[in-house]
Amino acid sequence: MYITPDALRVNKEEKDSATKGDILTFIVPDRVRKNDKIYVIRERTQLQQS
Repeated sequence: MYITPDALRVNKEEKDSATKGDILTFIVPDRVRKNDKIYVIRERTQLQQS
């Protein structure tokens, strides 16, 4: 299932983003089970040359 959350709730407050360690909730169309995994898919950005 691929979704783009319309609204995020971080630590029980509505926010635009979250940081590592925050408790994050959002609405999904199907049931989420304990062993389900979430992956963040982002657009690829150009890598810097060293």
